[in-house]
Amino acid sequence: MTPPKKKNDQDALNFEVSMERLDTIVERFDEEDLPLDEMESLFTEGMDLVKRCGKRLEEVEARLKTMEEAQQDAETEDSSEE
Repeated sequence: MTPPKKKNDQDALNFEVSMERLDTIVERFDEEDLPLDEMESLFTEGMDLVKRCGKRLEEVEARLKTMEEAQQDAETEDSSEE
C-alpha cells in the first residue's frame, strides 16, 4: 500500500494536470471544425482552470516571499550577533 500523498504533492499534481488540460483545450480551439456548443463548454472549463491555476501560483508566490523574508531576518540576526 502506498502512503497517502502530502497536500503539497497533490496540489502540484493538480496544477500540472490542470495545465495539461489547458493545453488540450487550446489545441482543440485551434481546430477549425469545433462546434459552437463545444467551444462554449471548453471556454468555460478553460477559464475555470486559469482561475484555479492563478490562485495556486499566488499561494506559492506568497509562501516563497514569506520564506525569503524569514531567511533575510535570520541573516540580519546572525550579522548583528557578531
